[in-house]
Amino acid sequence: MVHYDEFLEHQVSIDFYFFETNKIKDLLLETGFEIVDIIERQPYQDFEYPSKRAYVWVKK
Repeated sequence: MVHYDEFLEHQVSIDFYFFETNKIKDLLLETGFEIVDIIERQPYQDFEYPSKRAYVWVKK
């Protein structure tokens, strides 16, 4: 988890949680969703928080 009190020059109280792609995939399959596609990418260097990103498309 990452917490920010300031974000984009605004006062905030925001938490970001990070999950493993396979864990999310498993949970989606267990709850009846069909995986259409999963794309993973590395963060944009010097621009984003240094964590892997995943885009998951599903259908029910």
